[in-house]
This record gives sequence, structure tokens and C-alpha cells, in this order.
Amino acid sequence: MYDKVSGLIKLKSWDLPVPPFQIIDISGDKPNDIEKYIFEKIKQVKVPNKKGDSIGVTIRVSLPTDPDRGEHYGLHVVDEKDILKRVISRIEKYGDKAKVILQYTIDAKCSGTVLKEFETAIIQVVPGDLVGLLNGTLSNPEDWICEIFRNNWIKKDSFIKDDNELELLNNNDRDSLLFYIKRLRGKAYLEWSITKNGDLYFYEYSEKI
Repeated sequence: MYDKVSGLIKLKSWDLPVPPFQIIDISGDKPNDIEKYIFEKIKQVKVPNKKGDSIGVTIRVSLPTDPDRGEHYGLHVVDEKDILKRVISRIEKYGDKAKVILQYTIDAKCSGTVLKEFETAIIQVVPGDLVGLLNGTLSNPEDWICEIFRNNWIKKDSFIKDDNELELLNNNDRDSLLFYIKRLRGKAYLEWSITKNGDLYFYEYSEKI
């Protein structure tokens, strides 16, 4: 029932590109020294600093009921001591049953969501990170409907900035997304980002729509 963790594991098992991550599981791993255990996990994730690819880590919490879905407790965090402090604060808040995800933060050109319903997918895209779309502070995403097996993309709304229409998802981006969307059966919800270097990554998957 740990939706965020199980979603990542499923994405990885299906060979969809997933940013590197580590799972901090106090209840499952039962470490003798919690702080040392967390710090070892931070070392394993190898906090990145690669402009155009991934910069720092994102800290997320996964719970059996996931009341905090979509929220982040640190984005682009690069200091290991700061990561440790933030992780400990989440465990203190939610208890040792919380699983904390440390995952590379994509240096995103654009990000978005996919709502797949059998032969159709609805795609929303925003520039940069996805947080603005999820928390409602960015209200004019680029909207697409994709007829999956006809490879037909229909733009419903454009992203407008300073009265200018910007293209967020180009032909190559759409081809990359569709390649992986076709692998999924039935209904699915996905979150993804495309790096400034042009690489696509998925980091959220759910069958609950």
C-alpha cells in the first residue's frame, strides 16, 4: 500500500526510465543506529550536481494511506547534513512506518502528468518542475490528448507566457512519451520530467485514478 514506493518499483521493473533513488525503511530494515543508517542511504544515493541532467535530491514520504501525495519535503537539496535533518523530521512526524524516498531531482526543461485510459491519454505539461502544476500555482498547462494506437496528438491548450505561446513538448518528446505509454495496460496515472539535455524520466505511477 506504499503507493509512491510501489509505483517506483513497478516503473523500474517495466524498464521505464526512473531517476536513481534510495528507500529509507526504518520499520523494515530495523537499524541499530537510525542516524547512521540514514546517512549511509544518503551516501548511496550519491547526491548529484549535473547541470542539464539532475541537481540534488527530492525527499518524499510514502505511507500506507499516502495522505501527503504530491507534496515534497525538499527539492534540489544538495547538502548531506540538510538531507539528514529533513529525513529525520519526516520520521519524527510520521513514525517509523513511514518510508522516505531520496530521489534525484531532475534539472527539468518541462514536466507533466499522464492520465491513461485504455486507448487515450491526457497529458498536461508545464515548464520546469511539476510542483507548480500539482499545487495549483501554475494554472495554464499545455494540454494534449493522444490517441495512443493511432499515434495521433491533439493539442487542446497552449502554455502562454508574456502573451506568447511556448511549445513545451516537441515531436521528439511526444515520441518518447508515447513509446513508454504504450507499454502500460488499462488505466494509469504517471508523473514525469524531461531534462534540459532531453532525457525523459518517470517518478510516479498509480493505477488508482
